[in-house]
Amino acid sequence: MKKIIFFTKNLKIGGMEKALVTLINNINKSEYKVTLALEKYEGKLCQYISKDIDIIDYNLSINKNILIRKISNFIKRIKFVIKNRNKYDCAINYATYSIWGSTMAKICSQNTILFVHSDYYNVYDGKEEEIRNFFNSIKIEYFKKIIFVSKYPKDNLLKVMPEISSKVELLGNLIDYKEILKQSEEYKVDFDKNKINLIFLGRLDESSKKISKLIKTVNNSKELDKFNLYIIGEGPDKKEYENISKTENIIFVGEYQNPYPYIKAGDYLILTSKYEGFPVVYNEATVLKTGIITTIPVEDEQIIYNGNNIIKLNSDLSNFDKIIEQISKEEILKNEIEMNFEEINNKKMERFYEIMRKMKKGRE
Repeated sequence: MKKIIFFTKNLKIGGMEKALVTLINNINKSEYKVTLALEKYEGKLCQYISKDIDIIDYNLSINKNILIRKISNFIKRIKFVIKNRNKYDCAINYATYSIWGSTMAKICSQNTILFVHSDYYNVYDGKEEEIRNFFNSIKIEYFKKIIFVSKYPKDNLLKVMPEISSKVELLGNLIDYKEILKQSEEYKVDFDKNKINLIFLGRLDESSKKISKLIKTVNNSKELDKFNLYIIGEGPDKKEYENISKTENIIFVGEYQNPYPYIKAGDYLILTSKYEGFPVVYNEATVLKTGIITTIPVEDEQIIYNGNNIIKLNSDLSNFDKIIEQISKEEILKNEIEMNFEEINNKKMERFYEIMRKMKKGRE
């Protein structure tokens, strides 16, 4: 039986964290012994981890006293190295930005994998030196494989770092469709059926989501009688967003552990991020037959994204009113596509096992 260890920061609710939980729960436990190492064991998604997965709570110190913090973490690192050096057949840093995860992965195995979830080309506005500095900080050259969850971020990064092309693999996020459908029935959401109900779901963080632009666009919309916007989530910029909101058409719902009844009841999920890797909410909306209005390219190697389920929103949101008008006039009709999500997940797991087989056998 091969031993695999995954590294990430925590299991607070987020698209990347949901994707990780779904992946490790679906790994064949008769062939792979799975361990999950967390910087800190916290987050609502902890309850969904399969019982046959071992958990390591590294409990990384965040003490405000720098000296105490460094000494504490140094001692923890020494203990971890003694116990886990080359213990695993494969070590995977799932949180791209985690320097801790990258460092510890290299300690645990000579066979290392880095997952890339975001479009780092756009994170750094195409500034090649900053992009390279980031990936040098996590020592990308030491990873044997680099897995992208979406083609668009992969192609963008290869423009800057073509030297990693031989290590690159593509593996889209799995979909816990049974749990999504189950949770979508846990409570009922009643929307105004005479309006188009738009759902924004995500962390309320201006640096990546650019929600202020959406709020200002809605404030100035000439089509306010036709739609409502429901904003689901919490984050550091929530108060600012509430302050700039000038219309009752914008409803701040707050954070929901289970937002699926809202997505199911909504007409369209709307996403106006500056950058994303592959938003897990796309898959969730697809399972619940909710349309998508987005500034981000929509793609997945297994899921069909086309037709009127996907509406392209200009990056400056200049066509927002036109989209609302077209939907209200039924010039745009949602085209529900039936997909076999069990088969889609099976193909993605086959791809994961194929990548595992490419790794050098055994521990070095």
